[in-house]
Formats: sequence, C-alpha cells, structure tokens
Amino acid sequence: MQPADGPRLGKENINAPRVAVVSQSAAARWWPGEASPLGRRITMENENFAIVGVVDDVEPSASNRPPQPVLYIPYLQSRNLEMDIAIRTAVPPMRLAPEVRSAIRAIDPRQPITNLNTMAELIHQEAFGLVYIAALMGVFGALALGLSFVGVYGLMNCLVSEQIREIGVRMALGASPQNIVVMFCRDGLRKAAVGLAIGFVLAVGLERLMRATMLGVTGDTPLLLYCMPLLLAGAVAIAVYIPARKATRIDPVDALRC
Repeated sequence: MQPADGPRLGKENINAPRVAVVSQSAAARWWPGEASPLGRRITMENENFAIVGVVDDVEPSASNRPPQPVLYIPYLQSRNLEMDIAIRTAVPPMRLAPEVRSAIRAIDPRQPITNLNTMAELIHQEAFGLVYIAALMGVFGALALGLSFVGVYGLMNCLVSEQIREIGVRMALGASPQNIVVMFCRDGLRKAAVGLAIGFVLAVGLERLMRATMLGVTGDTPLLLYCMPLLLAGAVAIAVYIPARKATRIDPVDALRC
C-alpha cells in the first residue's frame, strides 16, 4: 500500500540506483566462497541491481522445504505494487479483522483487501493438496492392510489344506497342538519378516526425503513409522494363527485317510 501522505512511486524512485537484498541461500549459490556479497551487482530481467544486504532464509511454501535463493527489491522500485501485511496479535487474529480493514481504508479507501486470514489458515490453504493426498494415501494404506490380512490368511489356509497328511502324521507320532501352531506361526512369520524388513527400509528412506522436502514432517513422525510395522506384524500373526489353530483340530485318522 502507498500511504496517502507518504512516499509514492514516481520518476525519482524509478531513476534511482537499483538496489536489492539477497537471502543467505542466494549469496551462497551466486557468490560461493565469498564472506559477503555486499557491493556486488546482479542482472535480472534486464535490470542491474547492487547488493546492499543479506537476510536469513525463509521457507517459501509448505511443499518446498529447502530455502530457495531470493532477491528482495525495494517496494518503491518494484513494478509489482502488491503487498502482504502480517500482524502479530495477542488475541484471536480474526477478532481484529474489522480494525485492520478500517486502518487500511483510512490510509487509502481504494486499496483492495483480499484473503484476510490467519497464518495457520493460509498454510492450510496452500497445503490443501498435500493434506488431501496424505488422507488418500492413508485410506489406501488401510485397504492395503486389510488386503494383506486376507491374503496371508488365504495363503496359510491353503498351506494347511495341502499339509493335512503331514499334520496327521505329526500328531499321530505325538506332536501336540501347540507344536503344530508354533510350526505354522514360525514359518509364516519368517516369510512376513522379510517383507516387513524391506518395507521398513523403504519407509525410512521415504520419511527422510519427506522431512527434508516438505513442511510439517517433524521429529514425532518416526513414532508412527515404527508403530506401523508392529501393526502389520500383529495382523500377520493373527492371519497365521487362525489357520494354524484350525490345523490342531484335525483328527489324525481322518488326515491319514486323505
């Protein structure tokens, strides 16, 4: 905004020497090895700017975590006369919305006011696509867990059916129902452990990539990362135990007749 009684964009501003401030990432990328880029010049969009300052990096968006090189141009020398204003409040922010609108109208009644909102809501709006994708992935993950349970149960049930004669022989020779359950559970969980180990390694790599590139992936995420394999292992254990338990109810005589 341009105050009614304050400085305006005029010929004296346009003809003034072009100056700019760069972010730390820009200074490190464009002038590597230099202690300070002050006094250096850079040309962008056919305009030559003298570097007069360096500022800290900021996270530009929720989906672009690594700081990007940024060039800051003085408002009075910028061709883009839009401005974002951030106000820190000690009360709920939207409670002050009428006062903010009134203050802006007092400076310039023609000034348009768009997207007056809290910072949390603005971040949510920007990250809405990522939140939607995350929710969708959660639904697909739950479906995958259910399908895994059904698949493991069906596979173990098939193995029990194919080994009825072997189970009958073992029980006829004195194997207890506990031995039969342990045998099937051990074999089933051993196969599942291989898949869980491979999936865990891939999940750790993906989690580190998301933490480095996306805003909001914090240090408490590994808790969920470690709980999911335990949940999967529990589902596999149940899917293995039910057919194994059914195998102990087989009559050895009937099994040998098959």
